[in-house]
Amino acid sequence: MPFGVFARKLVPTWLRPWAKAVYYPLYRVGLRVWCWGHSARDLISSSTPGDMPVPPPGLRLKVGGTPSRASFLDTGRKCCESIVRVMAELGHPLSEVGDAKVLDFGCGCGRTLLWLYRQLPHLRYSGTDTDAEMVAWCRRNFDFAAFGVNDRVPPLSPTDREFDLIYAISVFTHLDQPSLLLWLEEFRRILKPGGYLLLTVHGEAVWSNLADDEQLIIRQRGTLTLTSQRGV
Repeated sequence: MPFGVFARKLVPTWLRPWAKAVYYPLYRVGLRVWCWGHSARDLISSSTPGDMPVPPPGLRLKVGGTPSRASFLDTGRKCCESIVRVMAELGHPLSEVGDAKVLDFGCGCGRTLLWLYRQLPHLRYSGTDTDAEMVAWCRRNFDFAAFGVNDRVPPLSPTDREFDLIYAISVFTHLDQPSLLLWLEEFRRILKPGGYLLLTVHGEAVWSNLADDEQLIIRQRGTLTLTSQRGV
């Protein structure tokens, strides 16, 4: 059980600051050890599909919650397949469009972009993220896309009506409601008329881990913002 869930359900309020002071430093040490183990595994077995460049374990952990190479590649492949499938269902198959411009908002270290480019190299790709380290890695390893670092609030650098497709995989799950609304307005600005915006958010499957009062808030308001002290 994640500590935040455990604390909210079982730890008395007065004891939570002390529990956090002990738990989170140990948690971060555990993450580093986990990444070191996967670094050693990468040295032993470094093959990837089509010799795709794969980021180091620390970046994989940042973007996917695990340093696993297999998980990084599999999740990116599935995200790519979902985007391609949804666009086909909408009557706009990406395999049949010309030089459409695609923006990966919250691109991380290219987990989805590398698969899209492999399948659809004729499209023009861009990626943006708040994490400068991951964007720098993308710039060093992917020459098929333009990458930029964005602030936590708009605007982005692209001009008005520039993109045919914008997608954001598990980005809006990290935004509070005011930020979310600002970004929706920004997407309206940079999308071409008739363009597509694909977003993913948490569904009801994650609600079972929320405390009763938090479930009540999300049912009444439609959104809930929680903070975490976790991190590497």
